[in-house]
Amino acid sequence: MPKLSETKLVFPTESIRRYLGYGERSISLFLQKKVEPLVDVARKLIQPKAVWEIYARDELEEREVKSLPEPIQSAEFFAFALCTVGERIEGGIETLNAEGKMVEGLILDALGSAAVSELAETVASEIRQWARERGYGVSRAFGPGAGAGDWPLANQRLVFGRLPAEELGVTLTNDLLMKPRKSLTFVVGIGENVMRASHLFSCAGCPRADCPFRYVPGGGN
Repeated sequence: MPKLSETKLVFPTESIRRYLGYGERSISLFLQKKVEPLVDVARKLIQPKAVWEIYARDELEEREVKSLPEPIQSAEFFAFALCTVGERIEGGIETLNAEGKMVEGLILDALGSAAVSELAETVASEIRQWARERGYGVSRAFGPGAGAGDWPLANQRLVFGRLPAEELGVTLTNDLLMKPRKSLTFVVGIGENVMRASHLFSCAGCPRADCPFRYVPGGGN
């Protein structure tokens, strides 16, 4: 089962803007001056870890296949993935808030989201490479409870049932939320006839067109 740990993250500017709610707009100079030193803080606090596994269709139970997003149910393979940047960054956010540094806490929170998103992109690239070497295409990524995918949050149990989440220190609450909070799960379909995606994590198709975190590479809907 492939794993990633302690991978170096870049914190792309466009990702930081998105998780601060700026979308395509430039961050104000006032905020930018606060962001730059906090990127260094985030680098020291994050603990990037990820695990993923690719299953052939016949390795899943039929009820599991039927629980997957409808667009990928006919795929030949399914990749399940879990990414986290650990709990230390949450402690950093709490400390800043307790000190009354609410803006800094908000920025560090956004940086944590940007970090786990970037980690997921890295894992997705590994999965895409596995598929490409075998002549297969890869679908867009679907996350339990994510707006664009219309895949119920209850399917977190399905993903956790297929991955050793405990090895990464990630658990599910009774409300199906992940701890540490800066964690992310997704599944993709792999095969010759899947609807191929140019970008696995695009928000294209999500009806929340006014969402400040919307991400549609190259424009579009």
